[in-house]
Amino acid sequence: MVVTPLVMEKLKALMKRLDDVRKQFKFKIEEKYLFVYLEPHKRGVPFRREYVNHHIKRCVEQCGINKPFHTHLTRHTMASLVAGHCDWKVLKARLGHTDKTTSEIYRHLTSEERLKPLEAFQILEN
Repeated sequence: MVVTPLVMEKLKALMKRLDDVRKQFKFKIEEKYLFVYLEPHKRGVPFRREYVNHHIKRCVEQCGINKPFHTHLTRHTMASLVAGHCDWKVLKARLGHTDKTTSEIYRHLTSEERLKPLEAFQILEN
């Protein structure tokens, strides 16, 4: 998976911090996970998906966003944001799909893209 330099920097900082904590304290699970509990009774246990979803949902609400939200929407958002910057093969691979039709579900047209076909008519009108 390719990520931006900023995301890579943040991931490396998180991994280093976890390694530092691992040197100080015994983790219940030896396998290295990025997102783990640090409380003594659960130290090193990875967050459950439900916990992450609930936590992010609370953060969204605290930001004053009053729309229905679940973490899976981030896949749709990513697909919509990057679709205009790459071809279908890249988007399909980024989403981990084997079939383009599955990726099309994630791909939402932006208002700019909806207006793009009108440019052909504007050329004729000039």
